[in-house]
Amino acid sequence: MNGLVALIDYDSLIYKAVYKIVKIQDIKQKIAQGKTREELEQWIVDECINRLCQMGDKIFADIEKEPFLMENGLEIVFCEYFITYGKNSIRRRLVSDYKKTRRKQPQDKWVNKVRSYLLKSDFAFVHDEWEADDLIHDRALELGQNGCIIVSIDKDLKQIPGIHFDFYRKPSKEVDQYGNRIQNEMKGLSIVHDYEAAYNFWYQMLVGDGSYNVKGIKGIGPKRAEKILYDLHGCLSCFDDYKETILAEYERVYKEDSESEFSKNYFLLKLCVRDVLTDWWNIDTK
Repeated sequence: MNGLVALIDYDSLIYKAVYKIVKIQDIKQKIAQGKTREELEQWIVDECINRLCQMGDKIFADIEKEPFLMENGLEIVFCEYFITYGKNSIRRRLVSDYKKTRRKQPQDKWVNKVRSYLLKSDFAFVHDEWEADDLIHDRALELGQNGCIIVSIDKDLKQIPGIHFDFYRKPSKEVDQYGNRIQNEMKGLSIVHDYEAAYNFWYQMLVGDGSYNVKGIKGIGPKRAEKILYDLHGCLSCFDDYKETILAEYERVYKEDSESEFSKNYFLLKLCVRDVLTDWWNIDTK
């Protein structure tokens, strides 16, 4: 058997755990029982941690059942966890409205408390300036496509070629000609090839990403972006092959501002972009 390191995006799991536990009615019930503020906070953190453990056990049980891993003699031999908790986000420092469209939720407070608890116990990898996605990206490149499996529900990580496991991906709803549901043998597991990883990133460069408050090119929506990339797809084999065509689209719309708009969006959307910081923003990232 060949060993894989599981690179786990713990941010998404923390959010799921907190939203399952932090219910207003439960909090009111605990207060009615005479719980102090400190006792209530500790109860919420403890319940969220327990929920995280349960979710983790379920995810790895599902991964172990994946036919692809068994058929190729692969198994998980080690897990690494990654959390975003940097208070000096380099993206937010350089682009002040980064992620400003995200509405704050009452549960956000508890998400941060759970993160703090995990970090105090040295449970996960974290960086003061970079996000969990960036750290996973660098670690995946270090381990290689045959050395790791990325465990996340985050579409941004699909910029990374290799083995992925989406723990909330639903089974296929497609049916055959007889009306029988087609079984999705890979379930939550997928293989992202190099050209698919490049496609996924450049698609975002065209249409933007509302969750990050990153505006794409004016006048280009999903269908137009798919056509642009489809025309290139098949004749291009690597990430940089797309760059000239996408930059030309920026030049068509933004004219003299095209390079600044292109580099800004590239910086916000591309995982771990130390090359962009050095080349375009003149920032030392060493």
